[in-house]
Amino acid sequence: MIKPPGRCKIARIMEITVLKAIGRELKGTLPGLRLAEVDEAEDGLVCLKFKGPESKYYLVMSPRPAMPRLYVTAKKTCGSKGLTPFAQNLRNHLIGSTAVSVTMEGLERAVRFNFTRKTEKVEGITALLMEMAGKKPNIILMDDSDKIILAQSCVSLSGEALRPILPGLSYQPPPKPGRLDPFEATGEDLERIIRENPGMPIEKALMQSIGGISPLLAREVVATAGVEPDPASIFSALIALLKKVEEGPYEPCIYDTPKGPVLSALTLAQFGACNRTAYATMCEAAEAFYETVAERQKLTSLKAGLLKDVRARLAAAQRKLEAIQTDLARADRADEYQHYGNLLMASSGSVQYRAESVVLADLFSEKGETVSIPLDPKLTSIQNAEAFFKKAKKAKAGVSILQGRKGAVSAEVEGLKALLWDVEQAEHIDELLELRGGPSPKGKTSKKSRKAVEEAPSFPSFKSSDGYEVLYAKNAKANDILTFKVAFPMDMWFHTQGFHGAHVIVRNPERRPDIPLATILEAAQVAAYYSEAKKEKSVPVDYTFKKHVRKPKDPVPGQAIFTHNKTVFVEPKKRDG
Repeated sequence: MIKPPGRCKIARIMEITVLKAIGRELKGTLPGLRLAEVDEAEDGLVCLKFKGPESKYYLVMSPRPAMPRLYVTAKKTCGSKGLTPFAQNLRNHLIGSTAVSVTMEGLERAVRFNFTRKTEKVEGITALLMEMAGKKPNIILMDDSDKIILAQSCVSLSGEALRPILPGLSYQPPPKPGRLDPFEATGEDLERIIRENPGMPIEKALMQSIGGISPLLAREVVATAGVEPDPASIFSALIALLKKVEEGPYEPCIYDTPKGPVLSALTLAQFGACNRTAYATMCEAAEAFYETVAERQKLTSLKAGLLKDVRARLAAAQRKLEAIQTDLARADRADEYQHYGNLLMASSGSVQYRAESVVLADLFSEKGETVSIPLDPKLTSIQNAEAFFKKAKKAKAGVSILQGRKGAVSAEVEGLKALLWDVEQAEHIDELLELRGGPSPKGKTSKKSRKAVEEAPSFPSFKSSDGYEVLYAKNAKANDILTFKVAFPMDMWFHTQGFHGAHVIVRNPERRPDIPLATILEAAQVAAYYSEAKKEKSVPVDYTFKKHVRKPKDPVPGQAIFTHNKTVFVEPKKRDG
């Protein structure tokens, strides 16, 4: 029995189909152009500037596993403050050279750029090779006999290196795994592969047995082989796909999949249900894709740092609040300390010397009860009484101070909780940069910040099943604007009970005293989805008319108090307009 395909996993490699399409475009773009400039960014991104009589291009190349890429663009991509040693050496050997050809072999993930440079004495030929396969991708410069001149990442002779990469050594291509050549595969080979791997997903069996087949290609073979694929249909799908990979026609595009964007040179059946953006050239698609990926990586990195910082500040504030509450609990014993002192003064003759505690009749109790009093054995009865009076006085004096501190720290905790939610909800770098300053004292914002928020674009919205317009905000400042500047008194207002989250408004232009239940539940689901309780199965959501919602005194951003509310329990659900 053939096992259906497994879950799709977006690989962090440059797909071989994309590489082939880009290689074809580079063959038609670079030959005849002169290399005018070499640069290398801190992350290993190399940028080569090519110039012709009427054209100028930048070749962007990086084999680094974090984000391997290769494409040509009209704009400069990397600009370092100073040349790295690799870039300087590359410049010394290649500046002024003319690109002669660009070559790729089969499904090998390597692109070779051949250059020629004339000097007064000799015409030199060099090759720049970009390897994107194996555990250590690389950029290698070689002479006309394939002797290594320099490499971006050198590999020494010591250790477990099977293929050293060092200046002066002859270049050796990466060792080929013992897999079947895809262009020599037959129908019998496919039958054998499936027979020898019972229960294994088809795409995995293809990747393990056939060389050059990436996860994306393997999944596409299965997707185009039919609902119930057999060895014959799988073989036919494989041959058809390999022909497209080698010969085209290429259809550069980016798919927006649930696991992130996917760059492709072909229209893929496996992503038939996903949004697809087409581009005129593969290089244009690659440039757009890697700009998007770089932006997401920057967003992820910035968000992770902010979350770590805010969580640390929140934990510190919560510890401070707990300490204050402990001090308040002690301060609440002021009357008890005063009572101990009075009893000791009244019964000092009944207390034994160096006693650690004493049980005395409570002279101030009508029921004739006794009281156990802890003592300091080093002090006399009178001295112990005076110590209790001192504690009582100190406790009473500290209550008002502690209450004030408790209010301030409680506000700080709530502000940091709101900030944490804002950071978690942020989807753009600009939002994170604005949040990086943290909550303002008492929730106030600067004139510049208020102006920026008030000039923000319209709120996300959708139509309920009853036809009502539903608007929602995604951060604390937007909550303030939506609730207190956009909503009308008879609009219905929603917020999760006991959790930080979005304010949701149901427009009520007819000022109806009752909103349909279906609309209430749909709006409540959105409020639950955009809240701290997003992952819960059942979330309480309060709702009331906007006229019953107001700001508390000295609020933090997004804070509101309300009355006349009702509550529904819903499962969080995202809704799009």
